[in-house]
Amino acid sequence: MIKNPIRLIPEDKFEMMKNRTFELLEKTGVEAQHSKVLKIVADKGCKVDFDTGRIRFPRELVKECLEMIPKSFSFGDRKGRKYELPTAQGDFFTRGGTGAYYFQQEDGSVRKTVLEDTKTLARLYERIENIDLLAAPFAHDAPEQCTDVHLVGTILKNSTRHHWIQPYNTGSVKYLNELILISANGKKEMLKEAAPMSWCTCAVSPLKYISMDLEVMMYAAEYGTPQHVCSLSTY
Repeated sequence: MIKNPIRLIPEDKFEMMKNRTFELLEKTGVEAQHSKVLKIVADKGCKVDFDTGRIRFPRELVKECLEMIPKSFSFGDRKGRKYELPTAQGDFFTRGGTGAYYFQQEDGSVRKTVLEDTKTLARLYERIENIDLLAAPFAHDAPEQCTDVHLVGTILKNSTRHHWIQPYNTGSVKYLNELILISANGKKEMLKEAAPMSWCTCAVSPLKYISMDLEVMMYAAEYGTPQHVCSLSTY
């Protein structure tokens, strides 16, 4: 149990990094491969180059947005259980990744993951008391263009636990969102209070967002679904 905040760098260095982040967003910006997103942020006061997809964020606008971020939030599962973050102890728990591609068997051999692995994992998570988040492995035997939809469907059939969705295709995002809504019994307000599923979104290094992740962000913002914002810094 974490009793005190973890401080990896001194306070003065932290402030320097924060200031440089503001400068990076304002002077260099990020690339966004989504015409609708470019229009939205331009209307909000960002400097947008529509030819290159480059967005530059004014420092004061970033500060305003940071002030709007809630200090806590809730997520849930399909049995109606609700989880608050941070916890009552002031800490939180997370995991580092999703979409495992290979499975190491008891004899040490390695094989590709399949849908049956997701089914087994979902049923296992359903029975382990203190695991509240399921991140499904990739399924090599599912159709490539809609692997993510098959993964979510498999989990819905085998577990009521909260599920972290990893999209794999821009075209499937709207269908995944429909599955999220179905998991909340069609109640949009339930997603804002304690969503039974959440999204994984990524920034592709260096400073680039592809259309799929931006599509996810728009659906998440519209429906109030939680996002786990990650960075693919090794790409």
